[in-house]
Amino acid sequence: MAAEHAAVAHNPNIGTTGLDHRKMGMWAFLGSECMFFGSLIGTYLAYKGKSINGPGPHEILNIPLTSELYLDGDLFPNAPGIQVCPVCNRTCNAGSNLNGPCNSDAGCPGAGAGSCAGSNVCHGGPNDGNGCTPADSATLGTTNSFPTSLDCPPPPANDIGGLPIAFDLTTGTTSKTAVNNPTSAQNNVFCGYCRDGFTGPTGTGCFAGDQAVTCPAPRPAAPIACTPATQATDCPAEYPDCVERSGGAFGPGGIGARTITENGAPAGNLTDGAGHASTLGSIFCIQPTFTATVDVVGDLPGPGAVTLSGTAQLLP
Repeated sequence: MAAEHAAVAHNPNIGTTGLDHRKMGMWAFLGSECMFFGSLIGTYLAYKGKSINGPGPHEILNIPLTSELYLDGDLFPNAPGIQVCPVCNRTCNAGSNLNGPCNSDAGCPGAGAGSCAGSNVCHGGPNDGNGCTPADSATLGTTNSFPTSLDCPPPPANDIGGLPIAFDLTTGTTSKTAVNNPTSAQNNVFCGYCRDGFTGPTGTGCFAGDQAVTCPAPRPAAPIACTPATQATDCPAEYPDCVERSGGAFGPGGIGARTITENGAPAGNLTDGAGHASTLGSIFCIQPTFTATVDVVGDLPGPGAVTLSGTAQLLP
């Protein structure tokens, strides 16, 4: 009997995997295109707005800063001048400032040459007597006013609280112009906070957030920032006035101040890997601390301004 074999049709587009070569090729093509264009788009988004010349005027660094406040007196009454912060420098081995801080022999009254000796140690604060690294050069002054150091913090017992400050730093020019608030009888308001003031129910002068029993209730848990134009919606009825402590800027003597301007300076081309001088400027608002001594002396709440000079460098 003759064996019969059925002829099986062969499809050249089907491989050993059972999948059509044409489909596999199209999927491989689409996958490679996704990877290629995904890399291009991702690179564009990562470098969008960047410049090899450093931060431009529109590029701002937002640095949340908490400034701790210490209520101090002269820590070293036998040393020349008045120094309220612990310092990191050498020590007098003779004279009226014996064992006190010094940068040179002039800091050791009544002693001879070589009286300012030893290595740098902390004078004052919880790390008194410990080794330290100065943060500033002693050439900045010939008395014990320099240098301070992060290794030598102030006495914890003198800490009267923290003051949150939002630094919006720029290498360009930044400016802030005050506005008048005739409804609340204050001109030149740079940084408004809700207050029981001119139109308030009791006129205590309390800012919202003050927990003193003499302030109107209910008492908000924290200061409330506002603008004079929207104080009706920004502020609660008990603290209806959107004002500063005095109006103007930088103390009662600046009540007529209308505009604050700070000028930064970009670092320039950083591609050479070298350090370049740069200046960052910032204008910000400082809220009340509800510590009478601090708020009166600092005229808070109110505006603040600063420029920070330094060196910018690109590191590998």
